Amino acid sequence: MLLDNTPVELIREQILFGTYVRTVWDIAKREMVSAPADAFISGWLGSGPDALKCRALAAKIREELKGRSVVAPYESNLIPLPHQILALEKVMNARFIRFLLADEVGMGKTIEAGLVLKELKLRGIVKKTLVIVTTSALVQWQEEMLYRFNERFQIYDTEYLSIMGRSFSSLRTGKGFNIWKEHDQIIVSMDALKPIEFRSGWSAERVEQYNRFRLESVINADFDLIIIDECHKVGGGTEQVARFQMAESLCSAVPNVLLLSATPHRGKSDHFRRILRLLDADAFAGEGVPTIAEINPYVVRTEKRQAIDFSGKHLFTKRHTKMISVCHDTVRHARQKRLLEKMNRYIASEYRYSQEAKDSSYGFLILLFHRLLSSSTEALLSAMEKRYSRISEEVPETLDRVWPNLPRMTASNLTYGGEVVDEVQIELLLAERSNTRQSEGEAIKRMLREIQECISMEADAKLEELISLIDLIKTGEGDPDTKIVIFTEFRATQSMLKRELEQRGGLSCSILHGEMDFTTRVNVLKEFRHEKQVLISTDAGGESLNLQFAHTVVNYDLPWNPMVIEQRIGRVDRIGQKKDVRAYNFMLSDSADQRVYEIIEIKLAQILSDLGIDKTGDVLDSTIEPKDITGLYLTSLLNPDQVNKAGDEWLLGIRGKLENYRSTENILPVTDSSEIDAEKSKDVQHNPLPYWSESLFISYLGLKHFPVERTLQGIITALEGEEEKEYTFNTKIATNNPGIELLTTQHPLFRKILSEIVPVLPDEPVPVLRWDNPSAEEGTWSLWMIRAENRFTSLEKRIPFFVTLQGTIYTALGTKVWDLVTTMEAMEITDYLDPTKGDILAKNICEEFQRQFLFVYRELESEVISNTEIIRKNHKNAVSFYRKQIMRIGLPSVRNFRIKKMEKEETEWDEQFDRSARIVPSLECELLFMVTKG
Repeated sequence: MLLDNTPVELIREQILFGTYVRTVWDIAKREMVSAPADAFISGWLGSGPDALKCRALAAKIREELKGRSVVAPYESNLIPLPHQILALEKVMNARFIRFLLADEVGMGKTIEAGLVLKELKLRGIVKKTLVIVTTSALVQWQEEMLYRFNERFQIYDTEYLSIMGRSFSSLRTGKGFNIWKEHDQIIVSMDALKPIEFRSGWSAERVEQYNRFRLESVINADFDLIIIDECHKVGGGTEQVARFQMAESLCSAVPNVLLLSATPHRGKSDHFRRILRLLDADAFAGEGVPTIAEINPYVVRTEKRQAIDFSGKHLFTKRHTKMISVCHDTVRHARQKRLLEKMNRYIASEYRYSQEAKDSSYGFLILLFHRLLSSSTEALLSAMEKRYSRISEEVPETLDRVWPNLPRMTASNLTYGGEVVDEVQIELLLAERSNTRQSEGEAIKRMLREIQECISMEADAKLEELISLIDLIKTGEGDPDTKIVIFTEFRATQSMLKRELEQRGGLSCSILHGEMDFTTRVNVLKEFRHEKQVLISTDAGGESLNLQFAHTVVNYDLPWNPMVIEQRIGRVDRIGQKKDVRAYNFMLSDSADQRVYEIIEIKLAQILSDLGIDKTGDVLDSTIEPKDITGLYLTSLLNPDQVNKAGDEWLLGIRGKLENYRSTENILPVTDSSEIDAEKSKDVQHNPLPYWSESLFISYLGLKHFPVERTLQGIITALEGEEEKEYTFNTKIATNNPGIELLTTQHPLFRKILSEIVPVLPDEPVPVLRWDNPSAEEGTWSLWMIRAENRFTSLEKRIPFFVTLQGTIYTALGTKVWDLVTTMEAMEITDYLDPTKGDILAKNICEEFQRQFLFVYRELESEVISNTEIIRKNHKNAVSFYRKQIMRIGLPSVRNFRIKKMEKEETEWDEQFDRSARIVPSLECELLFMVTKG
């Protein structure tokens, strides 16, 4: 029977003070409950074919899940690769969940972290999780956790956290609102979380008080798990760096910690030790380079050369990069060539003026013009038209309020080669009026005439080269519909490319940019995959995209940060890519861009080759400072004759960093390749759980008389009180079709279905099944679940039990019948036993089963006792470790509160241990029927 849709077992019935009361055992909560008799409903599913299939399949699923050491791979919207499953197993089998996931770039560390998070939640270890990432990765992490693991995270960015600042005056009274307790799963940026250095109108004392309060607020939110992505960025140069102090305080206060970085060592042993101290301050308290033996218990690292797919084949394909140098024909592109020369002189002159006038905003604007010119003539035209209209009007009042906050953002995103050029920032930059002069307006007006002439009278040289390249690619691929991804920094260039490629190139194009929301981006991705030939994306739009179904990337313009180029190509050069990746980097001949590109790509590649380093992505992220690249671009732009000298000096410094990198990269322990087992992924890929789950879902829909429509991709139905929706149990289908909802055994809908499939009730009629098999034995078939459990752990086993009419017991035959009932093939219900006979039969079978399988229960009981002792020892070790961590919390009030709380909980745990360790047996009949021959 059911109470509030929860399965319960009847213990007793009685009339108390005129009320008919039932006392029951709540199966899920493992506790006694009393309620009026009319509050209960029958939990009987019926004994028709769908009801029998539901019970047989539910038992299969429950038994399969109980037999797995880790369940997360079966509950996620992906099939993990062998090295990812190995990482999950290593983390979950450790005494403490405090690990550094250090796989090489592109190996899926985010997926590994998501698997660990999912597993910890499924085991009830973690409820509240805080993920700390770089600002640019906030949305990527949110989407990845939702899309891959069905886990919803709230983003706390700087704007969101300003709530605390605005309410700070009331916080000092002790009545403040703790924003960190409002959500169980939060993603926050490193910069938003780190201590602030100053705030306008605040004294140093108030800033310190605010920082202390904010850190206390995070710690007092009682997170169970902290994940720090790109953790090398919190290591800092010393222990006094704000980011490190923030990370150290949080990692000391939270029991479970995952750090992610492909390059945690950064070529510096002291930096690396600081990172490792976040995991265990005692183990890494010394100096110098820690040994592999010291690091091994805390680090999981797999290199690309070790990565294999489900069939054991090498995971990554080759990458081929080619520079496309676009030359201006002296006749056909004369105006463009002249415009380029004039603009370069104009930019160099105006930038020097901005330096002399100490007008940083104007300097940023001039650099923007250079990047727009390198992108497309139309992008430059759009920006200069806006600039001209702004300086010809009155200054908008709003700019006076907005501009003071812009230089720092622009310095990061425009000058220093950041990852994204923000369109809003560009608009503000174009509208800035400080130190404008009449000569600027006149110069822009002259330039506008020449730009317009170029566009109206000449075919764009760069665009022509692109169309020719696409034709060559299609011819070479032998596929006119081959997929091509084009990246640009600017929306104006994006719009131009879409128009021209469709009109002149006859290509079908999709566009993607950062202002699109997640749903729109998913739909664009589906459109590109199934209908379009070309995807034109800005850097902001391309963040977090997985485009393995394409293998050709065109960088129509080049960002100043070489890591962004890597990230662009990485959209297609990902796990799951089947073909060699081809990247084409466009640039104008003899331009500042080409001169710097040749230094970074050609000369740096030679150094990497000389040093025997091939981990390009890791190296760029570890050794290249974006501001140094900016310096090279400025030199190339302002003093072209000096660029080779500046480049050689830069490369000399890079070589030194790379030598340090090479000397320290081998201190990381690497996974033993023999442990990476493709069969583990095959087991997930070919596991029967999705098939059983889908069969159960269909049988349940039939049992409840819900509509069912089968499609090639899934099942369409409308559940009670809900709109029609399509579901699938296939992770690949769900991944490729974001509009279809993936059902797993932990999905709320599926868990509800499982909760309704209760054990056989005492008053249920016993069905009689005819087996269409002349040689079959007749008798009684039943399925029993034996469980031994205490408060700390539980073990259970399902055993099919077939007893012939002559009293012979067949275990193998019982398993065969179980398989048949999941499909009801060759079996049909012909009758039901008389209730009295059925009740006697059930009791006799129960007694016989207990006699036959007492040894099974004893084995489970013995294992529970052993596991409980392990849990006790691990608990004591964890308490001892956690006490040391708490003592390192620098905030006395938080430290003292945590110690008192832990001591109280430990006393209660000790007092309850003996009685909580007592083992309680359970025996439930999950299916029962008679079998006759056909």
